[in-house]
Amino acid sequence: MKDEKYAGLKENTDAIANCFTDAISGDHISKAALEMEAERLEKEEGKIILHVESMRGVAEHVEYILREFGNKNLLVKLDISKQTALHLAVDHGHTQVVKVIIDAARHLPSSSANNLVTPFQDFVRQANGQMGNTALHLAVLKGNVAIVKLLVDADPDGSHVQNNEGKTPIYIAVEKGHKDIVKEICTTCTALSLDGPGCKTTHAIGQDESRSSVLQLAVERNCVDVVKMILEKDLAYQDGRKIKRNGLMCLIYKAIEHGCSDDIVKLLSQKYQVGIMPEHEKALELILAIRRRNEDSVLSLLGGAKDLVNFTQDNGWTALHYAVYHEFDSVLGAIIGAQEDVGHQFVYGDMVPTPFHVAVECGYTSTLVRLMQLWPAPSSASEADKSPYIVVNEDGRNILHLAAADNSNTKDVHRKEMVEGILKYCPEMCRDKILKQKDTEGDTPLHVIISQGCFIPELIKDKELGTKAKNLKNVTPWEMLYHKNDVVADQVYIKIAIDEVQSNQSAWNLCNKRKENKDDIWKNIPESKRRMKDVIFKERENSLMAAKQDSLCLVVSVKVERLTKDWCYFQRRQLLMHLWYLMH
Repeated sequence: MKDEKYAGLKENTDAIANCFTDAISGDHISKAALEMEAERLEKEEGKIILHVESMRGVAEHVEYILREFGNKNLLVKLDISKQTALHLAVDHGHTQVVKVIIDAARHLPSSSANNLVTPFQDFVRQANGQMGNTALHLAVLKGNVAIVKLLVDADPDGSHVQNNEGKTPIYIAVEKGHKDIVKEICTTCTALSLDGPGCKTTHAIGQDESRSSVLQLAVERNCVDVVKMILEKDLAYQDGRKIKRNGLMCLIYKAIEHGCSDDIVKLLSQKYQVGIMPEHEKALELILAIRRRNEDSVLSLLGGAKDLVNFTQDNGWTALHYAVYHEFDSVLGAIIGAQEDVGHQFVYGDMVPTPFHVAVECGYTSTLVRLMQLWPAPSSASEADKSPYIVVNEDGRNILHLAAADNSNTKDVHRKEMVEGILKYCPEMCRDKILKQKDTEGDTPLHVIISQGCFIPELIKDKELGTKAKNLKNVTPWEMLYHKNDVVADQVYIKIAIDEVQSNQSAWNLCNKRKENKDDIWKNIPESKRRMKDVIFKERENSLMAAKQDSLCLVVSVKVERLTKDWCYFQRRQLLMHLWYLMH
């Protein structure tokens, strides 16, 4: 009779429901048939009877299976998609079934494999194999507040992990606009993870956070209530703790740029002000006035409290950094003047961002030149060593390295103008140092200048520059011409200038009866590589000379035409041919 009933279960789904009714009423044969069914897997989806009943949503059936067949460890069984019965019940929105499963999971046997979490916590936090979603992820995706409440009440200490897209449950809730769910999670959970997908930020005002946070998303979505909840919940913004003001400043900027509610700007601003010294309480007002390019407000604020220029964010940014970032050249003098009046230290340590770095990285040549004109010259060698000209970034590069480097925001002509501006306005006490300063690769600015094809004739011909300085690859600045296979920017002009310098040096050596191998300056470059690029150099050089001659011929032709307008055609033609022959 048991085998007969079991055979009926495999062929008729209605028979399963009837079998449950009979088994719950005490029929031993029905119970035995269900027990046999509990051990059978559906071949296609790998589901057991607990999975199927959790999807159907009959809480009484699920409760019976878990109570009567608990010794079979059905609760932790996974289907072919690596989902437990809890995942399936949540995904199908069966609140009562979820409650039954959670209650049963509290009695899972303990394991010595992991002492950090209980078997119950491990079960509730388990991610599926499709998107790496936990049961809470699925509940949030479905917008099911009741199931979310069950799950967070059951595991309030859970630090919610990211799924395969890098999203936590609360991030998804904000993304979907489920304010009730955000409130439920914020109110109940004690170990929130408020990071978002691991995407890099490129905001130039110095945000040090490398992840798109839940707070950022809430600001972008203009969710006032959510912003308020996160600011109150996030430990990074709690009163009495060190606040990452530069991150908040980025969010304030974002809120203004996106036209977010004034309430959001106010909330962020209030949190930004927490812990600020009384003499700097208007620092945010000054920064925002700079952002709005309101010169009258900036001057008024500085007139009332010059100490505002001393306010520094966690990342080292001051009001001057923001003025440079916004190309607000007309207030640079007032800010630097205020710094002098309050005794601001015009020195910077290594790795500290300077206004000079901001100007260079943004490609603002005119702002950089103005800044250099206004900046107090160092009065001693020790002060020069800490000046913005000498300070380097994390790659060991000073402003001349950065100006010469290939920058996607800067065209070749602008890069050259910036390099020339730095060399022109750099104090003599610093100029030699920045020219010979090496980065983490051992490159001097001249290495970078030549490799990027930034043609500065006076540098190529400067005998005191140290053109034989070698980087970590034992390569000199001149050899950087062969650093890349392709001809970059004005490298042809650099090659012509270097050849001219070499020619002059060889003539000088000959006059002084000294012999020196002309190719010594290229000795670290394989001959095959040099020969290959020399062919390109020669072709480009010939093209340049031809273009120059054609241009000269055109000029001469025009001038001759004007001077000989009374000549006959034959006479003019003979003269032009003669001139062409002489030039070629």
